[in-house]
Formats: sequence, structure tokens, C-alpha cells
Amino acid sequence: QGYNPLVWVVILLQAIGGLVVAAVLKYADNILKCFGNALSIVISCLLSSLLLQEFVADIFFLLGTILVILATTLYSLGLPEFLSWGKTDKVE
Repeated sequence: QGYNPLVWVVILLQAIGGLVVAAVLKYADNILKCFGNALSIVISCLLSSLLLQEFVADIFFLLGTILVILATTLYSLGLPEFLSWGKTDKVE
């Protein structure tokens, strides 16, 4: 029925990807999963552009890439102490 080794590799990668998503959602949160998806799209497009020369980045892709990297960086830095919710002490 057309199952050659390449098809089995694709099936295996999809199954592993599903298990990775389940592990991320179990041990992290949905926000990290979304950031991971966004970064994986950016990385795969950049690799496709550099290695395979199949993707030509336009201004919208570059703007989106900058926004994804900025959002991921801001999220990983966390909220500063004086801006955290429920904090009643004044910063002097």
C-alpha cells in the first residue's frame, strides 16, 4: 500500500511530536507550547531559506520573526517584582 521507509519515518516523527506536545502540556503550560510552535516555524523557515533555498523571506516574515523572538524573551524574563500582582509593598 505504498509504505516505504520514508513514510514510516514521517509516521514516527508525527507520533513523537504528539508525545512531546503532551509532555509539554503536562509539565509546562499552554503558553510555552505556543511559543515553541512559533519558534519552530521561524527556525524551519530560516533553515529552509539558508540550506534549501526554497523560502524567500519578505518584510512581513522578518517583522513576525522579530515579534516572536521579542515576545519569547519578554515572557522568559518574567514580570518585575514591583509590577507583580498582589504586591502591597511600595518600592523606594
